[in-house]
Amino acid sequence: MELEKTAIILLDYRNNQAVSQGLIRDDFDETSDVTGVLENIVALLKDLRNALIISTPIIFTEEYRELDEPVGLLNTIADMGAFKMRENKDGTRSSMKRFGDSIIEIPSQQSLNAFVHTDLEKILKKHAIEDVLLAGTACSICLDWMGQFAVEKGFKVTMISDCISGRTFLEQEFYFNRMYPLNATVMDSKSVLKNLHLERVTI
Repeated sequence: MELEKTAIILLDYRNNQAVSQGLIRDDFDETSDVTGVLENIVALLKDLRNALIISTPIIFTEEYRELDEPVGLLNTIADMGAFKMRENKDGTRSSMKRFGDSIIEIPSQQSLNAFVHTDLEKILKKHAIEDVLLAGTACSICLDWMGQFAVEKGFKVTMISDCISGRTFLEQEFYFNRMYPLNATVMDSKSVLKNLHLERVTI
């Protein structure tokens, strides 16, 4: 990997009703270390300040008019009134605000896959990105869909194991060991830095 050809994409790390009041949070058990994952992401971003960093928050309009007869998880989101635009207006977690404008925000407004109906692919290609690093939550939903889609678009994908949370430890173990390796590379943040010839920053 080369730093100037690498982008890290963050999924779903923001404060949101979906996490705090039940849509996703109730599905997470005590073995899922969401807080620890966020701390690992923050630490990694300190080391990747010169890389292309992209956040892809899920933001729907008040009436969910962009969703045409949603089913499954999207239907649940609409029923609960989660991921609305007004709730995401200042939804960035305090630990992430230190990075300010160094993070490019590309809202995903019609899908849990940020490549759909956004400029994400165009921006990656504009910056001549070849390697995509994925971090955030949850491993069996957005991360899995995004990873597969990125591979199909010709990017080399790395799933950062200690920067991705799942609903349970067993779910994480299954995806890291059985699913992700089918089309992506799985490594922890220290290995990512090693591959980019970078050292850990201690601040």
